Amino acid sequence: MIAKGLNAGTLQTNPLPPFRKNVFRISSAFWSWIMLLFYGVHPSVKQKRDMSKPQAAIYIMKHVCALDILVNNVVGTDAFVTKADKINNPLTGPPAYASRSLAITQNSNIVQRLINRYHSPVKWPSITIYPEGTTSSQFCLLRFRTGAFRIGVPVQPLVTRFRSYCPEWLWQSPLEHFLDCCTNSVMSNIDCWYLEQMNIKEGESVREFADRVGYAMSQASGVQYVPYDHNDIYYFQGTGDISKCTPEYIRDYGWMGTLKDYKQMCKKAGVDWKFEWPKETFELK
Repeated sequence: MIAKGLNAGTLQTNPLPPFRKNVFRISSAFWSWIMLLFYGVHPSVKQKRDMSKPQAAIYIMKHVCALDILVNNVVGTDAFVTKADKINNPLTGPPAYASRSLAITQNSNIVQRLINRYHSPVKWPSITIYPEGTTSSQFCLLRFRTGAFRIGVPVQPLVTRFRSYCPEWLWQSPLEHFLDCCTNSVMSNIDCWYLEQMNIKEGESVREFADRVGYAMSQASGVQYVPYDHNDIYYFQGTGDISKCTPEYIRDYGWMGTLKDYKQMCKKAGVDWKFEWPKETFELK
């Protein structure tokens, strides 16, 4: 309701007026914080943003689950690059419209739209991009897509890490399924770090710039920056084409097939499919 009121009489082609923007920013952070408390999650900023520098136009963040958006509303920016169905949804649409988030559509050139936005004389709000291109495990960082690094502006890496207080025995008990159904991060802290703003170096390719940012974020969060990308995830989930997979994934995990194939292999071998098992477990050549 607040977002709908703030949107009244405004155009998506222009930022919200300053007063409305501040009202939206405060209300968005407050309600996102309330929702995180409901989930049993508390975001904690371990390293604050360098306030001596102007706020970066582009925030780079890892995408683990839907809670990332709430965390970013509390400690980061309000706007996102998101799917068109989120903009058109009657529940999430008004806040996305008020934040001036950008929708990804089949025929839209999102990189060019970002270039037009952040190289215009109009002061647009910062926007968060998840360059992995999909959600992934909190224990690794998928190789970044390069679109976010082609805008020609400094980027602000925002690192997050989940810390659960649930003991291991609890997750191995019959409560596991119930807790999975309720939330995927109950009783957790989400630690956040603002790294130094980063820009492309002279002579550096966009691919090298993206990898440099990804490596810095992985080092800060204590996870591995892997050579696999979103197309590998899509294939394993059964929604992608193996021809689009990276050579590294084919070499290391191509033998698994899709998740459906892997479940069948695990069932035949009598092991739990929720874990990664070496190829030798299945007596494959």
